Parts: sequence; C-alpha cells; structure tokens
Amino acid sequence: MWRENDNELNKLLLQASVPDRQARYWDEFPKCVVHELQATGTGDMLPADSKKLSRADGAPVIRPLLFDFFAKRRKLVLVGAACFCMLAAILLGVWAGNSSSEGDLQMVSIRKCFSEIESLFPNQVQSIAFDNQGPHLVLADRPDVPAATPLYVRICGPAGCQRFVTFSGQKVQINADTLEVLLDHQGQIMLVGPRWVWTSGQPVRVGGYRIEAKSLAGAS
Repeated sequence: MWRENDNELNKLLLQASVPDRQARYWDEFPKCVVHELQATGTGDMLPADSKKLSRADGAPVIRPLLFDFFAKRRKLVLVGAACFCMLAAILLGVWAGNSSSEGDLQMVSIRKCFSEIESLFPNQVQSIAFDNQGPHLVLADRPDVPAATPLYVRICGPAGCQRFVTFSGQKVQINADTLEVLLDHQGQIMLVGPRWVWTSGQPVRVGGYRIEAKSLAGAS
C-alpha cells in the first residue's frame, strides 16, 4: 500500500490511460462539474479565472480557460476529477447541517467522482483521503481490492477533520491510530481501532474524535 501526495498523484494520473468515452462526454464534463458546483451554491469556490461572465444577451458563460483546459488536454481531465473530489469533500464538511435533499445531492457528486477515479485503477483503490493538504489517493500494490460499496467517513479531532471514501475491510490512518472500516449485514458502519470501537448505530464521541459515516450505496 502506498500514499500519494498532490504532485505524485498528478503525475500518476497523467500517465494513466484515458477511459474509453465518447467525444461528447469530454466536451460536457467541465460543464457538468461547474453546473453541480453552482447547483449546490458553491460557485464562489471556483478559481477566479473560471468564474462566470455574462454574454451580451445576459446568459451566463464560463471563461474559456476552464473549457480549453479540459477540451485540449483530455488526459488532464483526470486531475480535474481529483480536484472535483476535493471540492466535493469540502461540501461534505457541512454535511451534518444540511437538509436531507442537499446531503443526497452531495453524496451523488462524490460517488460520481469516486467512480471516475476507480475506473482508472480497477480493484486498486483502497481509499481517497482528504485533509488540510488536499486529496491523497491510497492504492493497493496489486489489483486485488474486492468490489464493495464505497463508504464515506468523516473524523474530527483536536487537529481538525479528515475525510475518507473507502470500502469495508480497508484501513485508514488517523494520526497514530490505524482504524479498520467495516460494514455489517445490517448496514451499520464500524471503525475498529486498537483502543476503541465506534459504530454508526451509536454516533457518539469516542477516543477524542467526533465521527460520522455514511454508505454511498444508491448515490447515483
């Protein structure tokens, strides 16, 4: 198992083959990204060079820089997908305060993003971690990760919050603690560490952490 930082992840994604998609998909992808961000009220999170302008007829448009980035360099769309994952994770940072419909929309966004990353590394993705340094992709050495429902986990402690998209049976690292993520037959999510056990059936603080978890099943 190995962990990627931003620069290493970008290099790796650029080396990966582009998923077999129709040309229309690549033309529409950046528009979909921007649309979903704006639909969830996060248009201000876009880079300054990518914000909306107005045409003469008043219709909103996006600066060509964003579209040129995706249209002319399709391999870099993979990096864009990783960045979109990071933005989706930021949205999920206020998950607990959102309405049910808003939370569902955000789950759909992160599930779609995760599927794109997973398609690049079939049966190798163990988790995508989000912290103050950005997204980190954790891959298995071999493509032997069993297919399973992706799970979203948010863990907050004195040093801040970390977020993960992972699977049952995988492990995540929180400071000095290595936690195993499990999903039982009743749909309850468990985090099992050397000093404590947490379950989504009893969402309380444990081990100095505040934990939330949710299955991404059905988020499509």
